[in-house]
Amino acid sequence: MTIYVPSFLRPLSQTRTGNESGVDRKAESVDVIKSTECDLIEFQQRDTVQLWVNEQAHRGRTKVTSDKQIRVDKPVSHPERHWWIVSQGLLESIDPPLREHADLFDLLISLNLCTDDPVFFSQSPGQVVGGAYEDERGALNYRDDLSIGNIATALFGMNEIPETVEITGDVRSAYDDVRKYRSKRIETDEEMDMRVALHMYDDALTSDLWTAAANFYYVCENVLTSGRGADKDAVLNRC
Repeated sequence: MTIYVPSFLRPLSQTRTGNESGVDRKAESVDVIKSTECDLIEFQQRDTVQLWVNEQAHRGRTKVTSDKQIRVDKPVSHPERHWWIVSQGLLESIDPPLREHADLFDLLISLNLCTDDPVFFSQSPGQVVGGAYEDERGALNYRDDLSIGNIATALFGMNEIPETVEITGDVRSAYDDVRKYRSKRIETDEEMDMRVALHMYDDALTSDLWTAAANFYYVCENVLTSGRGADKDAVLNRC
């Protein structure tokens, strides 16, 4: 049985100035995601998802009088950034068996550990909050209509997201390590640092604030890799 995992592709912008609105839309420039080291997963984009729903409920009636179900097409949110992670054997054969939310979230962590491209997979479509202002009542209101600021910054951020994203790491190995490590007993300071770093990944992957997501991601990348040029998989394996 093929398993489809919904995810949103979000950017790790080079600029990270905090005043650029619509930054999450930069990930729309990605046309292809491919895995060079793991043939057990592939990535697809579709505008709709098929769901089985109660026929009466689908017609808008409040009282359900029939158990008959029909298949309907439901549009996905943000289709340009919505990607299906299609498992062709990876999730179907894991031990212990698939535990849904926790294991699917660990898969996103593993994919982010296995790519060096300036994007990350998230369960959240994201929301850019560029700043805030105080109204006449003293309350804070958010604004997301801020521009990038100047032509130099705009040029710096052009074409920073590639059209093809490559998953170059060993996804199966990283996934096994992340699953095992997140449930193991912590006994050393290094293991605690790793656990904190993985929790920071959680924050980055679920954050709706672009600057928080980017900064969290880069900080925990440094912890996970123990410095520049380190092998992330090797660090996980030591734990």
